[in-house]
Amino acid sequence: MRFHGEGNQVAGWVCKFNAVKGLTAKEIWAKYQIPQEVTHMSIVKVPEGTLMRSGTVHQGINQVPKFKDVPEWDRRSKQYEILSKLEEEWFSEEMIPAEKWPWL
Repeated sequence: MRFHGEGNQVAGWVCKFNAVKGLTAKEIWAKYQIPQEVTHMSIVKVPEGTLMRSGTVHQGINQVPKFKDVPEWDRRSKQYEILSKLEEEWFSEEMIPAEKWPWL
């Protein structure tokens, strides 16, 4: 899954669906400390063999001014970065707006 704004669908940071199911756009923005406002979700199908790395989100969240009023999140917030060349066909054609996410 990729959570993003309207103009940045194809980019390297992704997460697993189970890590965000039930969260609002603002909660996902805070959990993963996404630089831009989260307004859309896209399904990403990364092919087997694609070079990636994973890690946990830095949790010094209250030290970053724009995140100062956001509660601390679980230190196991895992995200994945696609290191291989990104291909647009890996990303769903439809960018699903936050108000249409099936769990909200």
